[in-house]
Amino acid sequence: GDYMMGDQIEGPVPRELRIAVEQQQDGDLLRLVSDMGLEREIPLAVAEEGDTLTFSLPVERRWCYRVEVWRHSEEAARMLMAAMTNPIYFGASSR
Repeated sequence: GDYMMGDQIEGPVPRELRIAVEQQQDGDLLRLVSDMGLEREIPLAVAEEGDTLTFSLPVERRWCYRVEVWRHSEEAARMLMAAMTNPIYFGASSR
């Protein structure tokens, strides 16, 4: 759409949030987080190197959303955050 993470939307809220993930690895976990907490977890898989995975998720009545990508670390022997976006904010006139 016309918006990206870090933006504040003051007009009508889009019905869906489109997410594109690049440089993911097999076993990564995408977490969609809102002002209400963890909304959804999506396991990621790579079909071919260089693939971009895209998702469309419905937008609920929330103040903001952000995305995290978690990856297993051999050194730490657990999942660690590999990437995090800025939130996208929905202003009062948007909800």
